[in-house]
Amino acid sequence: MKRLGILGLLFGVLFIVAGAMELKLHLRSSATLTQYSVASLERGAGVSNLSAVIDSHYAVYPAMVFAYRTREANDNPTGREFVENIWYPIVSDEHYTNGNAGSFFRIIVNERISLTRVRDLPAGVQHRASQKGMFLDGFHALRGEERRLLQSAFPKIDFRDVLLFEVGRQRSSIPSILGLLGGGVLLVVLSGSFWIRQILRIRNKSEPVGAEPVVQPGLKFDH
Repeated sequence: MKRLGILGLLFGVLFIVAGAMELKLHLRSSATLTQYSVASLERGAGVSNLSAVIDSHYAVYPAMVFAYRTREANDNPTGREFVENIWYPIVSDEHYTNGNAGSFFRIIVNERISLTRVRDLPAGVQHRASQKGMFLDGFHALRGEERRLLQSAFPKIDFRDVLLFEVGRQRSSIPSILGLLGGGVLLVVLSGSFWIRQILRIRNKSEPVGAEPVVQPGLKFDH
C-alpha cells in the first residue's frame, strides 16, 4: 500500500506538470495554422502562433540524433533496432549553398517515427517540402543527451535561440488538458489522504489517547 501511495503521488504530480505544459502550448496556439518562412526565422523573426506550417527547406540528416529501442546493453546500435524519435537541423533554401548546409541553423525538427530501423534512416542533406506541426516552448526545449550531441556537432550555434518544431504535432484539446489536470489533482489528493492516515495511525500507536495512568502502589511499613 505504501508503494501505491508513493506511485500515486508521483504520477499525480507528473499529470499536473504535463497538463500545465499542454495548457501553455494551447494558449499560445490556435486551430488555424500559420505559414512561416524558414529564412525569415533564421533572420530572427518571432513565432506568434505555435501551430505552424514551415515552408520548403533542407534537412541536414548527417547531424541527426535518434532514439531507438533495444534490449541489449550495447551502446552502439547494430542497425536492426527500431527508431522512436529523430531530431535534425534544417536550413532554408537561402542558406543552402553549393550543396553545403553550412554551420548555421535556427530550427531543429523532431519526428516521431515507428517501424523504421536504424539502418533505414535517411542520410545526406535532402530537400523537403513544407511540413505541418507545432513549435514547442521552453518547457519542451531539447535537453539531455540529444542536445549535447547536437551542440558538439555545431559548437558555434547558440541553442538558446534554437526553435524546436515537431512534425505532425497538434495542440491538445481543452477536455484532454482538464483530464490531465483533474486526474493529477485526484491522485495527489488520494495519495495525500493515504499518507495523512498513515501518519495519524503511527502517532496514535506511539501516544495512546485516553489511556489511564498506571499507579504503582507504595511500600507500606508496619510500626
